[in-house]
Amino acid sequence: MRNDAYKSLKYGTTTEKYLNMKLNFTMKRLIFQFRSETNYVFYKKASNLKGNRKNGFGNCELCGKETEDVYHVFCQCIHYKKHRNTLVNESGLNFHQMERIDFMVSTFTRLDENKVKQICKFWDNAMRTRDFICTY
Repeated sequence: MRNDAYKSLKYGTTTEKYLNMKLNFTMKRLIFQFRSETNYVFYKKASNLKGNRKNGFGNCELCGKETEDVYHVFCQCIHYKKHRNTLVNESGLNFHQMERIDFMVSTFTRLDENKVKQICKFWDNAMRTRDFICTY
């Protein structure tokens, strides 16, 4: 699966567009982590999602329905719906009913600077929500 996803993301051997944008390193690193399908995502602080080998590919701590991975946070979990709707309204990116491979291809390849910033804002807000709910 990962090889297929990467092949659909990578076109030729040129530098990825987002790497040449006027973004801080933290934002670039976040997009790289999403593109590489890692579920130990670091942005301002670590968000150790349960959908990885170390955590036994566990289900979401908030809804308990699906494996907790980047796709689940962006497209499925009801606890991030408010943040997801804000992202859709502000960036034009639409994640509703998106299949996993379509999510990887369409979301993290053809981004402009504004969309990268909106994605980073979404992630920050979603992880704050996750921390708050998991703490109490």
